[in-house]
Amino acid sequence: MPTLVAPAALVVGAPRIPFPFGLYSAINMRPEGDGRWQTGVTWEPDTCEPIAGIGDAWCSPDAITGIPKDLDMNGVEVGRATAFTVYGHYTCSAMGSWNEAQDRATRHLNAREEATVEATLWSGGLGNVPNFLGVNGYPAPVTAAAADVEHALADVEAGIAQTYGSLGVIHMSRETASLLKNRLTPRGGRMFTLIGTPVAIGAGYPQGVIIGTPAMFGYRSEVFTSSNRQGDLLDRTNNDLTAVAERTVLIGFDPCPVIKVTFTP
Repeated sequence: MPTLVAPAALVVGAPRIPFPFGLYSAINMRPEGDGRWQTGVTWEPDTCEPIAGIGDAWCSPDAITGIPKDLDMNGVEVGRATAFTVYGHYTCSAMGSWNEAQDRATRHLNAREEATVEATLWSGGLGNVPNFLGVNGYPAPVTAAAADVEHALADVEAGIAQTYGSLGVIHMSRETASLLKNRLTPRGGRMFTLIGTPVAIGAGYPQGVIIGTPAMFGYRSEVFTSSNRQGDLLDRTNNDLTAVAERTVLIGFDPCPVIKVTFTP
């Protein structure tokens, strides 16, 4: 008599846990509001220029920046940031459940969103500004090379101080952060350098380079889905259901120079 073997039991797999200390941990995300930011935003940033000083009260006014006053509003610098959309997806047979397909697409988005946003911010690959490579019309970063990873971190700290003059953000890969374990410290769900600069440890960032930027802000929409009708998701050429979950994101920072320091891993 043949042995009857029961089919494998369907169980729940291990949950997906987001990486700690990623880009979102270093950004002040703003409320979505009416969503007008999704067409891009502009703002008038504070100047990136250093201040000056005078030696005594008898110096010529011509030696003081801004005196005599010559106001030209056409020269006002404007910050600019554009939005982009990232999405997760899931495909199953037409016999599957629409709700299950949509749930899996949303889980796909949630698991991979932050790394994709990090990679997009770095590369400008979705036509977005600002970005770290100086593409899409955005200014190129100030670049330097360091002998090792610790000197690269120090050079970025110094670069932020010189070009931005305020507390910025340092961006590095998870591999780089592992090499700098004695130079970083976690606090309250965020990562900082030993002198207090916030650090974004990105799963979407490349190895061998550390980036410094001004402080950042962002907007992030709610998840929106493909459709609420199962028939809309059906590909009749192969009888598959494909669900999509999308989110629109905007990341901005003042148009002070981005600092880019490479090193040999």
